[in-house]
Amino acid sequence: DELMRQIRLGSRAASAAYYDAIFADSPKYQQSGLDSDYAPVWRRVVDALRELGAQSVLDLGCGPGQFAEFFAANGGDGKYAGVDFSGVAVARARQRCPQFVFEKRELPLVDLAALPAFDSVVCTEVLEHVERDREILAALPEGTRIVASVPNFDAMGHLRVFRSEAEVRERYGTLVDGLQVEGIALSANNTLWLLTGRRSAQALAAEA
Repeated sequence: DELMRQIRLGSRAASAAYYDAIFADSPKYQQSGLDSDYAPVWRRVVDALRELGAQSVLDLGCGPGQFAEFFAANGGDGKYAGVDFSGVAVARARQRCPQFVFEKRELPLVDLAALPAFDSVVCTEVLEHVERDREILAALPEGTRIVASVPNFDAMGHLRVFRSEAEVRERYGTLVDGLQVEGIALSANNTLWLLTGRRSAQALAAEA
């Protein structure tokens, strides 16, 4: 059904209904965040937040709260809130980590005032799924600490793949001051590029 919807619309962007079904039924989203295949990446994310001096974190595309669970169990400092466009994900996240705030929101965010205050964002395995990915970062206040990741491999719902560090810098470099890019291997062939830095003062140029 999802593939037919994408063909009909001419877009590979997966729908909230698709993610509702995946988060509800896929065993990998039922497991503890401490046991996730992404735990090595999340360890580096928590370390990067600490290195950047993060005090209050907003997780953009938080999924069913597995990173939040990992964050809480591994010394994540400061406050945390998460947003996701999947209602199932938000409900599961609230069950998994009732001490945190989770809201159903579309990205890019247009009303930051209605969310808990934050000085840092986490955005892992999200930007490659969103057509207006650069707008997600552009919507953040200047100086916001950013820790994000994007893949070098294709998968369901991926709209873009980053084969090299240079491709990551080309797409996001103007929006992130002091951009650092680090490759983290998930397997022999699959790598996540971890981006860290701060939202620059530069406005988003009109997309071609």
